[in-house]
Order: sequence, then structure tokens, then C-alpha cells
Amino acid sequence: MFNFNMSKKLEPRALLVFFRLQRFFQTFNVVAALIAGLSLAVLSFAEFHPTTSSLTRASEGFLCSSALTSVVAVMLATMLLFRFEGVQTASRKDLAIAWAPLVLLDWGIVEFLVGLVFWYAEKNNEWRSSIMGTQFAVLLLFTIWTSIWMWGVMSQKGGLGKEEDDGLKGLKQHRIRQLEERSDESLPS
Repeated sequence: MFNFNMSKKLEPRALLVFFRLQRFFQTFNVVAALIAGLSLAVLSFAEFHPTTSSLTRASEGFLCSSALTSVVAVMLATMLLFRFEGVQTASRKDLAIAWAPLVLLDWGIVEFLVGLVFWYAEKNNEWRSSIMGTQFAVLLLFTIWTSIWMWGVMSQKGGLGKEEDDGLKGLKQHRIRQLEERSDESLPS
């Protein structure tokens, strides 16, 4: 049975994933800011002032949502940088929260792309729009498949690469030192 105790400390492999996510928060901030800027830039096009069709309105909605989601991702990642800076251990809850900026960034990117596809569909004829929509769908499915594959690979022992090997060796050495210190303290003087 699964133990869903969110305050439980992370195991070494999960702790490596936590530190890896934390290391990329600043990169997430840059990419999210670019997505927000691109969304707002596209919204400055003349066809959005005022919107005249359903597809343009849908595109406008997705692009606005993308900008909002991306800004929230930046805000969250920045707060988490302050919260987790210098942390040596983490709980399951910390790991779940650490995934939030990446999830929001991915969501903002998908919203941006859907908004672009809708905008393109409004500006072009049906066969071009079909090609663009099909390309987007295939690329999105490929991205989802790749993320599932990566999750499977990373879940296996050794799936985190050299960092996993080095981290586990360092953890074993740290535990050996702790045991030696405890045994030294228990010896009579």
C-alpha cells in the first residue's frame, strides 16, 4: 500500500530530482518571461483590436491565459528560490510544490501554441489550417510521449545519470561518518 504522508523526508533519488528542479528555477523564469512577452506581442496585432470572429476571440483568450500563467510561473519559481535556498533535506510536499513552476511553464507554452494555431486558422484557408493543426497535434503527442518515456527512464535505478551515482556515494559516505561518530561517542573515555 502507498504511504501518502506528505511530510515524510525524501529518499536520496527523489532528493536529487528536487535539487535538479531547484537548480532550473532561474531558467524556468527566463523561458516563462519570454512566453509571456511573446503572448503579449502577438496580442498587439491589429486583428485583436477589436476581435471580430470566434477563432480570433479564442486565440485572444489562449494568449492572455498564456501570459497570465507564465507570469504566475515566474512569481512562484522566484518565491520557491527564496524558500528552498540552502535547504539540504526536503519533504514529499516540498517536491510536489517544486514541480509547480515547470507544470505552469508547460501549460503556458501549450496555451501560447494553441492561441497561435487558432490565430493562424483565422488568417488562412482551411487546408493550410488543417496542416498546421495536424502538425501541432502530432508534435504535442510526441512531446507527451517523450515526457512519459523520460519519466520511465528516470524512475529506474541509474536513470538520473552520473549525478545519481555521485549523490548516492556521497550519501553513503556521510552515513558511515555518522555511524562512526556515534560509535566513538558511545565508547567510554
